[in-house]
Amino acid sequence: MPDVSKIKIGSTSYDVADKTAREDISDLNDYVDAVVEMEQSDYSTLNNALSKKYDSSNIVTGSGTLTNVSTSNVSVRYANYTYQRVGKFVTLNIKMQLNASTGNLLFKGLPVSLNANSTSSHGVCVSDQNVIGLWLICYDSYRNITMLQIGKSDNSQWAHNSGESISFMATYEI
Repeated sequence: MPDVSKIKIGSTSYDVADKTAREDISDLNDYVDAVVEMEQSDYSTLNNALSKKYDSSNIVTGSGTLTNVSTSNVSVRYANYTYQRVGKFVTLNIKMQLNASTGNLLFKGLPVSLNANSTSSHGVCVSDQNVIGLWLICYDSYRNITMLQIGKSDNSQWAHNSGESISFMATYEI
């Protein structure tokens, strides 16, 4: 039968009948309770902070079709995209195919709009037949919509070949 008159904590043995030992054990229990409570509180605080920064419900994915609103005679076979929004960033994967025509491209129908105070995003895309195109996502205050513009970097007219394909990824902040 085990000796219940002594309690061993770590390398120290305590006599249960000794008042000082009982106080030490009580203090140790209070300390452990305080540490557990503090860890739970810290966990709760950390969890709340993380939920404000990243929440899987803040991730939105989808797909859609861009609408050609170019003022020039530009013919587009299709302009489709998939997107993922995480917090205040939207990443688009855009695929389009053009018919033979000349001019820069302008599209509406982006899944998430910039607001008037947002900064525009831009970058470079390369078609399978032309060397370079410049894309720009910006807020058009005249139309009150977010637009995607694709054109040559020198702003000259872009001659599209029939079946010319463009695929690129763009990320912008909303």
